[in-house]
Order: sequence, then structure tokens, then C-alpha cells
Amino acid sequence: MNAKPLLILSLVLNIVCGAILAAILITGPDDTPDRSGAGANGEIPLGQAEGNTQQIITNTVIKQMTWETVEAPDYLEYIENLRSIGCPEETIRDIILADVNKLYKTKRREVSDTKEFEFWKASSMFSMGLDRENADAMKALDNEREDLLKQLGIESDLESTVSQLINPLEQMFNFLPEKKQVAVMKAMQDMQSRMTELSEDGNLDGEMVTKAQREMEDSIKGLLSDEEYTNYLLRMSNTANTMRTQIAGFDPSKEEFLEVFNLRRQFDEEYGSFFNPNSSDTDRDAYNAAKDVMNEQIREALGDERYADYERAQDYKFQSIHRAMKQADLGTDQAVQVYDIQLAAEESVGELRSNRRIESDERESLLQEIRQETESAIQQAIGADGWEKYNKRQNTYWLENIHRTENPPNAENPADAVVIPGP
Repeated sequence: MNAKPLLILSLVLNIVCGAILAAILITGPDDTPDRSGAGANGEIPLGQAEGNTQQIITNTVIKQMTWETVEAPDYLEYIENLRSIGCPEETIRDIILADVNKLYKTKRREVSDTKEFEFWKASSMFSMGLDRENADAMKALDNEREDLLKQLGIESDLESTVSQLINPLEQMFNFLPEKKQVAVMKAMQDMQSRMTELSEDGNLDGEMVTKAQREMEDSIKGLLSDEEYTNYLLRMSNTANTMRTQIAGFDPSKEEFLEVFNLRRQFDEEYGSFFNPNSSDTDRDAYNAAKDVMNEQIREALGDERYADYERAQDYKFQSIHRAMKQADLGTDQAVQVYDIQLAAEESVGELRSNRRIESDERESLLQEIRQETESAIQQAIGADGWEKYNKRQNTYWLENIHRTENPPNAENPADAVVIPGP
């Protein structure tokens, strides 16, 4: 038999198999047909399939082979079609694994896309997709994918498993078409590279970061429509991210968040997200005056009662108390009560310590009395169970600043306890 036709056919088969694999890797995930139903019928998997009779080449006419002549509605038939054209087993494995991965990446995105990023709620971009419902759905898809691969006789690898992970940014940017998502992420990567270059000499400062941030936002703004860019800022801007760390206990509605965001964004664009402590007195006065104006505008937008909730949520003391109450299975109402009790106690302590007409022994006795009254008020506000959970060193160090007790709360070794000095 002439070897030349066999050589030509071998080259064509390799090209076809390679082209199929490349097409799967390049084609968007939405173009991948669902062949997963074929894997559940218990038919012979890839590693145990019966051999096929080798085709006999009787002439040099080579039939044109295309993807359409090889593809099939289920994976087992697809595998047999690939074998029938002489694809090596390793190449078949790569083709099927790539196809399955694309299929399940699409399914994972469909699940993720049903979850809107609620930009008006206290959260972090890193918590995207970590809620129980989403996690359970992703776990079910992982198990389904693994079962399918096992039935096909294919073992998944680390690279394949990692490829299934959902990028939180994809979920945050699901309001954008895929091409624009890619473009925005590239602009963010460019900004990250820029930050790396600027920090090489160790002289990276706030002004440089702000400048690079604005350059990136200008670049992204040119890629998006006005509505898309606003949605981007609500998810990724320093203004929005800072707000989401300062609204626990305020819990704004979507409309309230937008009203506050628009005012704070205008302020940040002019003065920056972070105040430069090295600014001149003139710049500091201008900054504070502009901030007062902004806060008054926020008050007018929210109303006095909601503004009080908003202002309290900005206080780090309240944020700490709110977290502690949440860990103690308590809510915002209890956090507000404990916050008010703490402020009142600290005010009384400040007045007492600044009164130099009181003798030291008498002052200590009065401070101890304030400490006891404060603890009693907190216990009454949150109950015995709540107090037991709240009464931990990281939560009640401020009580130690009023008056140190003989046995600090929940301190296994009192000598190791750190007490923050009082005023």
C-alpha cells in the first residue's frame, strides 16, 4: 500500500482533532451544547469503550471532515465519532474535558447571574457568591460535573477544577456585555501594574494612588455608556466601597444609598476619598467646610431621623458594637442602646477626671460606681445571655478604661490582657 495517502490522512486527522480542541477553547461558553444527559445512562465510559475496526484506505481520495461531521448531541457518540476519525485517546480526553468545562462554566454563570450585587447593602466584593443558597447551587453543579466525567472515563485535574471557579468581578459586572467586562478588567489590571511600578521605590503615597485611580476610571468611562459607568462606580469606586463599610445599623434602602452616594461622590471627586494629613491649614479648613456642606445636604436628603442613623453608623465605636451584637445573635436596636450607654458613661468619666477638685480616692470610688452602673445598664438592655456573649475582652475593654476590675472578663491570663489607657 502506498504510504503517501496514509501520511496525508494522518496529518489531516491531527489537524481536525487539533482544530476541534481549539474551537472548544476559543468558542464562548454560551455556544457549548449541553451533552451532559448522555453521561447518566451507564453506557461504556471512555476508558473502557470497545475497540473499533480500523478503516481500510482503498484510495487516495480523502473525504472532507468538518466539526459538523464529528459533533454529536451526546458525549458518548461524540467520543466514538472522534475515535472513528483516528483521534488519539489523549486528544479525545482533552477535547471532551474542555467541552465539559465550558458547559459547566456556563451553568455556573447562569446561577451567578441570577444574584444581583446589592450595592446598597453592607458587604464586600470578596463575599460575592458566598451566601448559602449560591454555595449550595455551585456545589451541586460541581458534583454533577464530576459524576459526568467519571461516567465518561475522564479524571478531572487541578487546572480543570480551577477553571470552574467564578471570578467575583464577573458577578459584579454581570450588567455589562461580556466584551465590555473583559475590557474593564483589563483596565483594572493595567492600573494594578501601574501601582506595582510606582511602589518599586517604596515612595507610593495617597496622591499617587488617587491619580492612578482617576486615570483608570477615566479609561473605563470611555469604554462604557453613562448608565453603565454609573453602575460601575456603584460597585467599584472608593466612594461606594467606603460607604458599604459604614452603613451597618443604618441599612439604607437602594434609593437612600443612591442619594448619599451622589453627594459623597461629588465631594470625593473634588477633595479625594482620603484627606491628606500633610495639607496646609487653608486646605484643611476648606476641606472641613466643604464636608459640613455635604453633610447638611445629606441631612436634607434623608431627613433628621434617618440622618441620625447615618451619622451614628459612621462612628467606629458603633461599628464595633454592631459587630459584637451580631456575634451575640442580637440586632441593631440592642447595638444602639449599648452605644448610647457607652457614650453617656464616657462623658461622665471625662467630666470626673477633668475635675481636679476631687481627691484621688474619691475619684476612684466614683469611677468604680460608674463602671458598675454601666455594666448593669448593658445587662438590662441585652439580657443575661446577650451579656455572656458580649462580655469579652475585645468588646468591653472600654469598661476597663473606666475602672479596672480585679478579674477582667474572659481573660484566661489577666497578666496578658492589654488595657487601652483612658483619657
